[in-house]
Amino acid sequence: MSAVVGAVIIGSFVGALHHPVPHAVPLAVVGQGAGELERAAAGAVEARPYGDAASARTAVLRREVEAAYLAGEGRLLVASAGGDTAAPHFAATMRRATGRDLAVEDVRPLSEGDSSGVSGMFYVLGLLLAALATTVLTMRMAPMMNRALRLAVLALGAVTGGLALTWVVDGLLGALTGAPFALLGVSCGVIFLVSVAVNGLMRRFGPRGVIAAAVLFIPIGLPASGGPFGAAFIEPWYAALGYVLPTRSALELVRSVVYFDGAALATPLTVLGLWAALGLVLMALPPRAMPRPAAPAPAAVPVAGAAPGAH
Repeated sequence: MSAVVGAVIIGSFVGALHHPVPHAVPLAVVGQGAGELERAAAGAVEARPYGDAASARTAVLRREVEAAYLAGEGRLLVASAGGDTAAPHFAATMRRATGRDLAVEDVRPLSEGDSSGVSGMFYVLGLLLAALATTVLTMRMAPMMNRALRLAVLALGAVTGGLALTWVVDGLLGALTGAPFALLGVSCGVIFLVSVAVNGLMRRFGPRGVIAAAVLFIPIGLPASGGPFGAAFIEPWYAALGYVLPTRSALELVRSVVYFDGAALATPLTVLGLWAALGLVLMALPPRAMPRPAAPAPAAVPVAGAAPGAH
């Protein structure tokens, strides 16, 4: 069993992240035909025409596109805060597609405390583990708690976990800095919404529900989110799976509030809300009936006065 678990984890992480290649990266284009650039890039970009450099830059900062190509200036605008490791790969792809030695400008760089761009991914791992732990402890300590009280306990656990994790990653380590209150709100929200989803799965399917959630959200969900590269740099089918899991949504929320002033929050909040709604529906259903152990067969009682061996 341990070999299977190890194979799943290694296969998922290494398979998704070992060779980042751009796939239909949303790209703002100024001064060149979008279709022409798409053909030259051979599927690496999804080009979107913009009228001027200012609007293209704004689109990058609002997370409407991943990068912007200013053909007249020979310049490529990237935002390494949205996927630091992917930026050099993408710049090389664009140089090949355009045949030009492009100047690269990072319009939203990572902070000094997160220079490798992996802090967000590991922070989300902490949020997911906090949500799983909150759910399991609540169910174990008070399995018969009514739904309203259970949600209140999950909310309390989310606030406690969010405060602790935000203090560690911002105040103590200085890794994700600049928006502590927004990060705190996202942290509490992610822990609460994910714990509601897992609570519903556990109530309906027992321990198997928690195991399924843990496998989906962590060894599958983390690499499917694109990790430090971004979803556009892993295999499209795996990225599509990441879009429907809460892991990628949590990572995008963290990046948006820390680096992009809260841009593009609607989609990840919707995904997390749908998972929480699923949990509420499952919590409202009758709990799964547990099979009762078979009653032991009655022991034979010897008849009084019967001689040993008599028939």
